Amino acid sequence: MATRNTARATAMSAWAAVFVSARAATAAIIPADADTFVQRQASAVNTNFGNNANVAAKNHDGTANNADRVAFVRFTAPAAPAAVLSASLTLTQGAATSSTPTTMQLFGIRDGGFNENFVEGAGETGVAASGANLPLTWNNNGYTDAVQTAGTDNNVNDASPDLVLLDARVATGTAVGSTLAFFGPQLTAFVAADTNGTLAFIVTASTTNATYLGLFAPRDNADTSLRPALRTDADAVPEPASLAAVGVAAVGLLARRRAVTRSGS
Repeated sequence: MATRNTARATAMSAWAAVFVSARAATAAIIPADADTFVQRQASAVNTNFGNNANVAAKNHDGTANNADRVAFVRFTAPAAPAAVLSASLTLTQGAATSSTPTTMQLFGIRDGGFNENFVEGAGETGVAASGANLPLTWNNNGYTDAVQTAGTDNNVNDASPDLVLLDARVATGTAVGSTLAFFGPQLTAFVAADTNGTLAFIVTASTTNATYLGLFAPRDNADTSLRPALRTDADAVPEPASLAAVGVAAVGLLARRRAVTRSGS
């Protein structure tokens, strides 16, 4: 009996190892396709900053200040979004700043939402401003507030049906290379629910800070380690070879059980 149980346990362990290997999660780092920011300053509300050295986000004092900036970043969705188990979006300081902490919010633009496929800058592709191929600005992006409520506003129209709040994190780093990572169930669900291959996000400061300016490295930064990155961990679909291995393990288990049964009878 002991021999039979040992053989059975060994075969089961081998089968389990093959099956787990076939279903192991796979990680992917997705680079950004487009990123830019918009600024409230009167002379800049129709200016596009897609070719700027950094992607900026700031909430100066909650009074519709000229220094207010809101960032946009877009990615291509993973090939099988429904299989995503977790997701995170990381932005990295591309230039030194000062005075933290500052709470930053991450919003997602829903599938088919206005300017989901926004135009980063001159010469870039996308669809902005009601279908006109215009680079994104404060006045045409469709999500930044024209008027703020002093001390309480985050520069974004939270009530927009095209927006969903995904996460909020406190920015604590000021040096180049400091990271701001968004994650959690809302972000994961947003990525997993994608139906059109485009994932567009808005990053804005929800707390006021006159001296802090998020200066995040853009997608074309010379240092690739500083670029925006969307990480996904997905449940891998077993390849035919893996499924075949599982089948072989199962057949082996049955054959061994039969052999043990006959020898013990």
